[in-house]
Amino acid sequence: MAIGTLALLGFSFYAAESFVTLFRERAISTEQEQTRQAVALARARLEAELFRNTYLSDSLANFITLNPRLTQTSWRSVAEKLLEKSEILRNVGIAPNDVISQVYPLEGNEKALGLDFRTLPEQMRTVQRARELQKVYVAGPVNLVQGGVALIARFPIFNDFPRNQDYWGSISVVMDFEKLLTNSGINAINGATVALRRESLQPGKLTAVYGDSAIFNHANINLPLNTPSGEWQLAAQYNLDTTPALKREVMMIRVIAIFATMLITTSILLLFRAYRYSRNAALVDELTGLPNRRYVMGRLHRLVSKGSKPANFAVLLIDLNRFKQVNDSLGHEAGDALLVHVAEHMERAVRAADIVARLGGDEFIVVLHRISEKHQAEAVIEKLQQHVESQPLDWHEEDIHPSISVGYAVCYGQDTSVKELLARADNMMYETKRERGKTIESWR
Repeated sequence: MAIGTLALLGFSFYAAESFVTLFRERAISTEQEQTRQAVALARARLEAELFRNTYLSDSLANFITLNPRLTQTSWRSVAEKLLEKSEILRNVGIAPNDVISQVYPLEGNEKALGLDFRTLPEQMRTVQRARELQKVYVAGPVNLVQGGVALIARFPIFNDFPRNQDYWGSISVVMDFEKLLTNSGINAINGATVALRRESLQPGKLTAVYGDSAIFNHANINLPLNTPSGEWQLAAQYNLDTTPALKREVMMIRVIAIFATMLITTSILLLFRAYRYSRNAALVDELTGLPNRRYVMGRLHRLVSKGSKPANFAVLLIDLNRFKQVNDSLGHEAGDALLVHVAEHMERAVRAADIVARLGGDEFIVVLHRISEKHQAEAVIEKLQQHVESQPLDWHEEDIHPSISVGYAVCYGQDTSVKELLARADNMMYETKRERGKTIESWR
């Protein structure tokens, strides 16, 4: 029973954990699709933000191309209107002959005035790149002296547009890179770690601009990111196992599965216990607690037909003398108490391996195992009779002295049947009862 219970519990928990694993796999699959959509949406937003802010700045470049001799008053007005249209743009400057002459807003950017890009090789390379492309070049991201990270859109200005042979200078528009990422939602994606990279000024060399470049080696999602100055690359690696929502869902399902498993297992065990109880109850005498006729007959049939040769055993049929007299004189409660009393003392008088059963009424049967001689059976009968009859029942200040009549039949391995054995024992029991009836007058 214990092994079966452990096996059932083991199987139940295995089934519960399999269900949790299946749920987790399906949940991860759903989360992956949702994450993929979130990454694609963030990429589209980032592209849109880059193009929007770049082409807003392009309008300024066109204005300056048409008005290269821009006055301080008109510069401030145009630059102010440009920055009002976007929260991404931080500042803008113009650099005739690559020397910054105007910057807006001036506050906080005073040191930029008079800056010659030719004295800063790294920035000069991006200015030259825009000049070579004859269109905007988005440089960065770079760490700003005043704090934060930015992309810088470099716009080349030519005096002879559209021939673009007479270089006038450049416009630099600073875009807040962190706000770009925030507005796109790319830095708030749950379920994946994202990275961005772009081609550097050295052809063929890729540089990470956001996230860990190692993500590209094990990426689950790879998407191109179009920018005004070429294509960047976006990669994402799933980390769905660590998302709080999935952890909570898996934990909740595991708790429910374990609870359901325990409930089902308990129900099965209770049903099995009820089945065993009902089955045992069908084989037990309700009054005495002894095995009943059905049980003992089944055992006898198995003993008789055991293997190719029946086993050695003896069958004792026992009848309680004067039982009707006890019932009539003291009532059926006394009769029931006497049956229980006799049953207890008969069990004490035989071996633990032997079977004492009640056939019904005042009739009992005893199966003595490993007995093949009559004298062995008779010795047990004598002991049994002496023990039972020497133990009176105290019933409401009345002593009831039990008396039994016993008949027996011995099976010593011969070819016989249960019916034949019982018939022989029954005949002997009634003959003994008649003989004893001549001498037994009262139960008192």
